[in-house]
Amino acid sequence: MLRMHDVVAGYGRGAVLQGVDLQVPSGRAVALLGRNGVGKSTLVSTIAGLLRPTAGEIRLDGRDIAGLRPDLIARAGVGLVPQGRRIWPSMTVAEHLALAAGRGRGAGRAWPAENVFELFPRLAERRRHLAAQLSGGEQQMLAIGRALATGPRVVLMDEPSEGLAPVVVDEVATALRALVAAGLSLLLVEHDVHLALGVADEVAVMVRGRIVHRCPAAAFSRDEGLRERLLGVA
Repeated sequence: MLRMHDVVAGYGRGAVLQGVDLQVPSGRAVALLGRNGVGKSTLVSTIAGLLRPTAGEIRLDGRDIAGLRPDLIARAGVGLVPQGRRIWPSMTVAEHLALAAGRGRGAGRAWPAENVFELFPRLAERRRHLAAQLSGGEQQMLAIGRALATGPRVVLMDEPSEGLAPVVVDEVATALRALVAAGLSLLLVEHDVHLALGVADEVAVMVRGRIVHRCPAAAFSRDEGLRERLLGVA
């Protein structure tokens, strides 16, 4: 579904991504892991069009989307759940979903508001609440729902568990597994290794702007020495 080949990108004259090769197969979840500052969020921004690559290819279902405007990439079927959620505090839950759906659907499955509310029943109860009135977990659910409302084929998620209580993290993990089961492709950037391994089919590890290791999530979960060496996590 999503394929990157030899992608270089950065800020100013500094290249953060140093020739990234990465694939997210159709209907699969890939967890992108790595220590802080290795380029994971830069990679997400580059795919979404918020940062223009200086070299390489990014293909969505065979179509080259590298360097396109963010709105065109979204309409091609790339949904984004940004780090920090970036919801609009003065708009209601229902207004968020209506605005996202009304900006021109992507090429993937349509997720009307009622489907989002089935995935996140707490949002259904708060559909008329302003986003600023929601808890941190509810705001994260809204950020995910907003991405789904755009009609994506692949969803990029940047640290969805950040700042959430463990019980809410479990709810988010359950929702992510449901999305993959429904056929969505998912690229998950996540510092919570337990969450990432509980959702992903495959793991890709980034070091200094390059993908240095890929393997099934189950194999990565079993290999404590590998996790210790690549992530510093026992």
